Amino acid sequence: MTTDDRPLLSVDDLTVVHGADRPEPVELVRGVSLTARRGEAIGIVGESGSGKSLTVLSLIGLLAPALQARGSAKLDGLELIGCPEKQFSDLRGERVSMVFQDPMTGLNPVRKIGSLLGEAVRRHQRVNRREARQQAIDMLARVGIPSPGERVDAYPHELSGGQRQRVMIALALLNDPDLILADEPTTALDTTIQAQIMSLLREQTHDAALILITHDLGVAAELCDRISVMYAGKIVEEGPTREVLDGARHPYTVALLAAAPNFDRSRTLAAIPGTPPSPFARPAGCAFAPRCPNAMDRCLTDEPPLVDSADGGTRLACWNPHE
Repeated sequence: MTTDDRPLLSVDDLTVVHGADRPEPVELVRGVSLTARRGEAIGIVGESGSGKSLTVLSLIGLLAPALQARGSAKLDGLELIGCPEKQFSDLRGERVSMVFQDPMTGLNPVRKIGSLLGEAVRRHQRVNRREARQQAIDMLARVGIPSPGERVDAYPHELSGGQRQRVMIALALLNDPDLILADEPTTALDTTIQAQIMSLLREQTHDAALILITHDLGVAAELCDRISVMYAGKIVEEGPTREVLDGARHPYTVALLAAAPNFDRSRTLAAIPGTPPSPFARPAGCAFAPRCPNAMDRCLTDEPPLVDSADGGTRLACWNPHE
């Protein structure tokens, strides 16, 4: 990917709260800050419940009614947090689009693929039905679906899982958005199809910024330029992909890497002891301290801030990191 040095997306101190109107609202996402440039892929990794999906849903205005986003997220200078729904409706699919995790539930089962794609085209472009249908066929071909002129008249259940996910990517790319959000886009697919989908995303987003949500460090390593590791709603380590994965310093990142499968059959996978804390009963101090082999007394009482590392290449939130 070729990148533009100017940030397209700037997220600053993003917080997602539950029960904002209550005396003690619960923070599900806590102070997330990140940037993304055109041509850049950002990976957000972590266990289920770490706040990854809530982070990206807040950027597209799709949080549940009980949740509220605070802070700032600017897309090319346009503030997304607190953006009126009518304005968000115009932005979705045109400037910001999303590839959801499950293509079977993400696609309307009673509508043909051409109808779904054509509606997305006509929502944002002044074209007639014939032109919209042709754009749909062209996009299906672009994402590698065989016989696109026939598949455009198929229903979602008539396609394989990999083809349905390609349709989801086609929907996301139709109007050449500036920002693409992909939430676990390969979770339900076999390894071969995963590789094809990752290659497709990389090829098709060279002029846009991509934010990829994943729990799979291998996928993030393959696709992403930078990685943010989230735990208990907070970024705990962030930086260029190779620097984070080859020189991980936060004990949680180290534990994730130790638990990730690879081709070394002599290596025993190491499970992370314990479970992530509930946001409704988060411990004082560092949220990872109860599971951390490096924990000190200070870790149990004081939460470490996310600060630049000594070399300035990464950011880290840890009182006692790996050296």
